[in-house]
Amino acid sequence: MLRAILFDCDGVIADTEPVHFELFRQVLAVEGIEMPEKEYYAVYVGMTDKECFEAVFEKNRKPLDEAKLVSIMRKKHELFTKVLPQKLVGYSATLGLIEEARGKVEMGVVSGALREEIELILMSLNISDAFKTIISAEDVPHGKPDPGGYLLGLQRLSVKASEAVGIEDTPAGIQAIKGAGMRAIGIANIFNKVQLARADLVFEKGQKISLESLTN
Repeated sequence: MLRAILFDCDGVIADTEPVHFELFRQVLAVEGIEMPEKEYYAVYVGMTDKECFEAVFEKNRKPLDEAKLVSIMRKKHELFTKVLPQKLVGYSATLGLIEEARGKVEMGVVSGALREEIELILMSLNISDAFKTIISAEDVPHGKPDPGGYLLGLQRLSVKASEAVGIEDTPAGIQAIKGAGMRAIGIANIFNKVQLARADLVFEKGQKISLESLTN
């Protein structure tokens, strides 16, 4: 019996990955680092901001102390909160599922984004009250594909892995769901069905997602 759904946020609830890429690109450019779009989507998408900046600086053999890391993360966050209201687009298929699931199953968000950014997205889409819990980058020591975020989500919703599904749009996210022992649902918003092949079920971009379809 399905009792809970745990959603990723960026790329699942809202089309925010292009916004994140552009802001990473801007912040890194000031540091003399170029981030090609293809590389971002192939390597860094789905990472927490901290993990992404650390990986990029390491790849480019540039020093990154704690003070610098905090500074550039703060700068990206400030830019995100400034531009989001003008650029936010919700995925209609996911929003439709959220509305159908209200009052029928518990729902939570498991994201590698900062809590304030997740809350801003949910509030802007008028769906904040649909979610019982939010797991953000501040809540777990490691980002996806580590399953810690989903395990914490299950704990907070008081459900077993067999009673829940997770919904993701990246291979790392699918791996995190599976690592938590849950059924994984992929949405091919950024990656294609082949790249999300580890998921138990994959929906194409824009394809209707019903509550019933998640249990088949």
